[in-house]
Amino acid sequence: MDVNPSKQGIQQQVFLQPIFEMGKTGEMNMKRSLLLSLCATAVVAMSVGQATAANVNLILNLRYTDPNNESAGGTWQLKAKTDDANGISAIVAVLDGISAPTLAANIGAIPIETKTSGTITEFVYGQDPAGTTVAVGVGSGLSNVAKDVLFSGAANAYDNMSLIATGSFGATRPSFATYPGAGTGGVTDAAVWADAGRTVAAAGPETIVLGGGDGVRGDSVATDGLRPGDANRDGTVNLSDFTILGSPANYNQPGGWDQGDFNSDGQVGLSDFTILGSPANYNTSAASPAIGAVPEPSSIALVMFSLASLVGVRRR
Repeated sequence: MDVNPSKQGIQQQVFLQPIFEMGKTGEMNMKRSLLLSLCATAVVAMSVGQATAANVNLILNLRYTDPNNESAGGTWQLKAKTDDANGISAIVAVLDGISAPTLAANIGAIPIETKTSGTITEFVYGQDPAGTTVAVGVGSGLSNVAKDVLFSGAANAYDNMSLIATGSFGATRPSFATYPGAGTGGVTDAAVWADAGRTVAAAGPETIVLGGGDGVRGDSVATDGLRPGDANRDGTVNLSDFTILGSPANYNQPGGWDQGDFNSDGQVGLSDFTILGSPANYNTSAASPAIGAVPEPSSIALVMFSLASLVGVRRR
């Protein structure tokens, strides 16, 4: 029998080629299945996290003594609300640049735990959510504040929140911060109740949402956009501000911004009328920033893991 080696090699190659192709296809299908499985796992995990986590919105309101002069300081309010029907059971707030906080009167006689490091203050309403349990009855006295005190002329995202604590601040604008030191936790946190009877705190995790992105808003002219002439600080310069300035109790009298002193000279007079009535100010409004959500770190990590898997497969 005449056997041609080259012809035999071609026949073997032709015979084995489908097997090789099947192997390659199988490997590609396995990679594709692995990728889809990883992505599906990430999506499911993210969905579960979003379904079980409650959002707790926090805002630090700053009311300046003189909106023209931020270095004069003022007073602050910490407010909160949640989309969980059972309500907030505890809050840890870590703030820089505030005085020792005082719990709001509507909360009741619940002790507050405070510690400081330099200019940073951490205070706990209820018990630290990082702990295993929040005690029964603690943190159950929050009541709704229907109207926000800043830019109150129109409905905004900060209406219908609960007042948690108040205090004062100086020349430095307060901010949310991280408490220094290893093993302290050191971050703003919150917990909600797991049941309508408020007997057990939920395990979490809760998503902390800081209003406007950094959680701080105020009524200064330079930083927050309060309009010159807005005596009642409701967000709009109009006839009601003229009425305040022109009141016999205020006009031609010593006073501050709330009485109509818009040039910060300590006296309410004609120059303040000129500022208020200027076309650049009268009938103008300040914008109230919207609440901005902060994604959960676990969700971000899962997304990045999925993207890394995709890149890895494409490079092979």
